[in-house]
Amino acid sequence: MVGRRAAPPMRRFPWVSVALLVVLGLLAALAYPAWSDRADAATLQAFERVYAVVGWTCVVLALVIGALGVWARAPATLPTALGIIGAGAFAGMWLIQFLEQGDESGLNLGMVMAFSATLVAFAASARRVAVPET
Repeated sequence: MVGRRAAPPMRRFPWVSVALLVVLGLLAALAYPAWSDRADAATLQAFERVYAVVGWTCVVLALVIGALGVWARAPATLPTALGIIGAGAFAGMWLIQFLEQGDESGLNLGMVMAFSATLVAFAASARRVAVPET
């Protein structure tokens, strides 16, 4: 058609990379109760509660937005990112339980695995170039 301009290419926001950075921050926050001499049972419970609330909120939002996106055939990058943040929060909650039980070796192994997996996933997600949809 004459006179009709093509729509500008749609740019995708790197939600997954942002989500992995948030998870990295959630896991880094565990350094406070792990290394602090003042981390008592109340502090550990507060951390566990915050991680549980963040985890469940992100999972519910991911499910709702994902269901609406499937219905509207929208890209699932935001629900995927929310799911990643929810999974990271649950991992943090489970790592706090190692602290509550006094299992330092389990906590150390869990932290190494969680940080390594998050950094590898972030490197893979940051390598991908956002391509305009056609």
